[in-house]
Amino acid sequence: DEDFRSRYALMVSRLAEKEWFTARISACGLIAAGYRRLGADELREEHVKLYAELCRDDAPMVRRVASQHLGELLLAVVEEGGAETARANGPLQATFLPLYEELAANSQPDSVRLQTTENCIAFGKGMGILSERGNGAHSESESLLNRILPLIVATIDDRSWRVRWTAASKFADVVVAFSDLPNAMDALIPAYEKLLQDPEAEVRTAATLNLSDVAKCKALVRPAPPPRPPGSEEAGGADAAASMAEDPGGPRVKVAERLVKRVTTLTEDDSENVRAALAMVATELAPVLGKEATISHLVPPVLLLLRDATSEVRLNII
Repeated sequence: DEDFRSRYALMVSRLAEKEWFTARISACGLIAAGYRRLGADELREEHVKLYAELCRDDAPMVRRVASQHLGELLLAVVEEGGAETARANGPLQATFLPLYEELAANSQPDSVRLQTTENCIAFGKGMGILSERGNGAHSESESLLNRILPLIVATIDDRSWRVRWTAASKFADVVVAFSDLPNAMDALIPAYEKLLQDPEAEVRTAATLNLSDVAKCKALVRPAPPPRPPGSEEAGGADAAASMAEDPGGPRVKVAERLVKRVTTLTEDDSENVRAALAMVATELAPVLGKEATISHLVPPVLLLLRDATSEVRLNII
C-alpha cells in the first residue's frame, strides 16, 4: 500500500495538471477509483481538491468525465470518512454539494448536465449510509437533504429534453436512494408526476416505464392536491408547493395510491409509445395497490388499454 500511495498518487497528480485534456480526463477516473487505498488523510484531501479543480476545468470534455465519476468519489469519501463528512465544514457540504450545483447549472453543456441524475443517486446513497450508521449525523444529513432536494427537482425543469429523459429513465433509482430519508418523497413524487406530463413524448415514455418501480416505494406521501381551475397553473403551482413545504402534517397515503390516479390520464395520451409503455407496467401495480384499489382505480384504465386502437398497446397488456 505504501508503494501504491507513493507511485499512484504522484502519477495521478501529474496527470491532473497536464496541459493536454486527455491526461486530465484520465485523472478523473483514477482519483475516484483509487481514493480508498490512499490511506493518509493529507493525500485524500489533496486528491479531492484536485478533483474539484477538474470539475471546474476549462475543457467541457474534462468536466463531463469529472461529473460522470463524481458520485463514485462521493460514496468513497462517505464510506471512509463517516459522519464527519456531513458536517458543515465537511467535504459533502463544503466541496461536493457546490460541485454538484455547478455541474448541474444551466450554463453547463448538455453532455455535462446529463450526469446530474446519477449524482443525485450517489447523494441519496451516501446520505442513506450515514443514516444507517446513526452516528450523530442526523441534523447534518437533514440540512444536506434540504439543500439537495431542490436541486434534484430542478432537473425536472431542465431546458434540455435529453436531461429530463435521463431523469425520467432513472427516477426509480433516485426514489430507492432517497426512500429511507424522512419527507424526501414529498418533493420527489410531485416531480415524478411532472415527468409523466412532460411536453416531450420520449420523456413521458421513459417516466411511464418506471411507474411500477416508483409505486413500490413504501414511504407515505401527501395526497395529490385537487385540480386547479384553468388559467391558474403557474401561480397555483407555486402556492401549492409552498403550502406543502410549510405543512409537514396532514393525511398520508401510499405512493401507489397517489400515482394510480395518473393512470387514466396516461391511457388518453396522444403518443402510442406512452400508452404502450403503460400497458407493459400497468398490471404490475395490482400487487402493490391491493384488491379493492385495483378494482376501483386500475381495472377501468386497463380495460381501456385492451380496446386501444394500436395493436402494440393491446399486445403489451396481455
